[in-house]
Amino acid sequence: MKLTHATDFTEAAEDYRNARTPYDVATVDKVLKTAAITPADTVVELGPGEGGLTRVMLQHPGLKLPLYCVERDPGMRKKFEEHMSGEIAEGKVVLIDGSAENTNLPDGVKPKLFI
Repeated sequence: MKLTHATDFTEAAEDYRNARTPYDVATVDKVLKTAAITPADTVVELGPGEGGLTRVMLQHPGLKLPLYCVERDPGMRKKFEEHMSGEIAEGKVVLIDGSAENTNLPDGVKPKLFI
């Protein structure tokens, strides 16, 4: 694997996507089941990148929607919006400008799991 020299992750996102193994649905299901996620629980994905893990989590039958995705990098937020525009438009995903330290979640949203 040869990665290009990048000044931030936005520039290397395509190389990363092409080099990594796909997210495994069974593993993601196991993580969500181990965390005892129920349809009443809110899950927040930190640093969703282009939405690879997001798409797999949306396949989990007991996941409460919307799935909140928090991204601090403007370039990655743009890539996420491009890759996940349908899910955002359908209300399955909410993209938030924030970070792990400041998630900027809407009032009343109390997540059980940050992934």
